[in-house]
Amino acid sequence: ETRPGEAVKAAVDFMYTDELRARTTKEAEDAYVAGQFYAIDGLVQLAEDYLLQHLTPASAVEMLRFASAHGAQELEERAMDLLLEGTASGASADDLKSLDPATLVALLRLQGEKLATPGAAVA
Repeated sequence: ETRPGEAVKAAVDFMYTDELRARTTKEAEDAYVAGQFYAIDGLVQLAEDYLLQHLTPASAVEMLRFASAHGAQELEERAMDLLLEGTASGASADDLKSLDPATLVALLRLQGEKLATPGAAVA
């Protein structure tokens, strides 16, 4: 859930400083949404970069959920890869069930592609 006040603050801060001043992934998500809404490509890119730097096995499902909801392509791909590598051991079946159907289908399709690729290992 995006916090409108924080999103606007992130957009205004960026317009004055050309910097993202996020201290948490939630703040970076707010900035990403604001950047999309106001068509501020630099803010979108900085916010996605921040999220990519903070993508962990424990946050992979939540980041995937955010990325697929907001069109963050690279973040979505990296979160899917992390889940398929098996390094996101904290992800439970319930976590995966919480993904929207299109994202879950894309994740399963990617897993199938990796299994079909000779020499590819999926945990």
